Amino acid sequence: MIYIGTNVNAFCSCRVLVKPEQLQFVANKRTVCQDEVVNFNCSADGIPVVHTYQLYENDTLVGSSSSGVWNRTMSTGGVFIYTCMANNTVGTAEGMSVSVTVNGKKSDVLKCFNYHFRRRLSL
Repeated sequence: MIYIGTNVNAFCSCRVLVKPEQLQFVANKRTVCQDEVVNFNCSADGIPVVHTYQLYENDTLVGSSSSGVWNRTMSTGGVFIYTCMANNTVGTAEGMSVSVTVNGKKSDVLKCFNYHFRRRLSL
């Protein structure tokens, strides 16, 4: 269109939507004794902001959170793989995984003494 003798101003605004990215996932402990608590923290950037974080243990959903923070009591011995996923209205980001090894109960003096002794030596 051509306008003659008229000053025309146009303004266009765009908002770029981005699925979650730059996902970070950490556990405060990687080796524990049974019945100890492990704290997990998951975070990601996105536009719009992430509205739900999901925590998986060995590929099974075990928690959903808007904050991305979980505190789990490790009640069973073994090796567990935890994965975090971040969701917004644009998409989902699958995150890194962390492995947590759960030794015997603290009352099992030998296993947990060895764990805590080795841990102090490595500090």
